[in-house]
Amino acid sequence: MVQYEQKKIAELDTGYVKEHHLQQQLKDKRRRGLFRRLAVFFVIFACLCGLLISHLHSQQTAIDQKEREELQLKKKVATLKKQQSQLKQDVHNLNNIDYIKDLARKKFFMTSKDETVFIDENSSSH
Repeated sequence: MVQYEQKKIAELDTGYVKEHHLQQQLKDKRRRGLFRRLAVFFVIFACLCGLLISHLHSQQTAIDQKEREELQLKKKVATLKKQQSQLKQDVHNLNNIDYIKDLARKKFFMTSKDETVFIDENSSSH
């Protein structure tokens, strides 16, 4: 095995070397500052993205809920419109004298003059 001898190297102490060393330190300092700024901007960007996603999710949830409510209300409106048309038909029928006579005969077993009512006990409708 050959042992290597360390050579002693002396640094030059000139203005150029000092200036180059200061420029290298300044360059390293700027690079560290750049990485720090980028890290801070990345953290801020990540926080803003998180807030944006959270806000969009809450808005979508609210929209879905409103759509469900709208669908329920549309169904309710449809049933109320059917009920309203049925009630209008009932009002129209109750203004018709023939319908009232027919209703009185069926429900209250009323008769007009010279009429006789016969009830068939064998029939299933009462």
